[in-house]
Amino acid sequence: MGYAVRRITIVPDDDSGGHCISTPFANSFDPDLANYDGRVRRRLEAQIIILCAGGVAQARVDPDDAAVLWGSEPDYTNAHELATWASGGDGDEAAAYVGWLKCRAERIIWSPVWWEGIEYLAKQLLVTPTMSGRKVRTVIQEGLTSHMVVRGVFRLTEPPAT
Repeated sequence: MGYAVRRITIVPDDDSGGHCISTPFANSFDPDLANYDGRVRRRLEAQIIILCAGGVAQARVDPDDAAVLWGSEPDYTNAHELATWASGGDGDEAAAYVGWLKCRAERIIWSPVWWEGIEYLAKQLLVTPTMSGRKVRTVIQEGLTSHMVVRGVFRLTEPPAT
């Protein structure tokens, strides 16, 4: 989604069971200056989708636990605050905006291809509980590639024998 992850961990702390640490907004980003352009909008939307994705994935893994769809309440609060800023303070518009972006998160999470990458990352996090953003991208790509190979979308080729 064009959004850089700096680090991801499943090591719990006092606030949560893990974290996805992302690249901070640029110093030039200041909601009070109303510098809302297409680039900022795309970044905000990516951030809100990511904030929604944890709860969506949690509900996919355990539908009976759907009551904690927003089990990470700070994520939902942050998503709503960003949407409120983007909507000029209109709470109804912000709620609709978050609803739409949550729908986008659901489409990504429920996509069989992306889910393979997410599951592969989850398995690898059990082995390596904290990963750099670069490692996360590599692991997801490995999961996606494996999914494509198993389904015959593309084949891995061996280097020619010398």
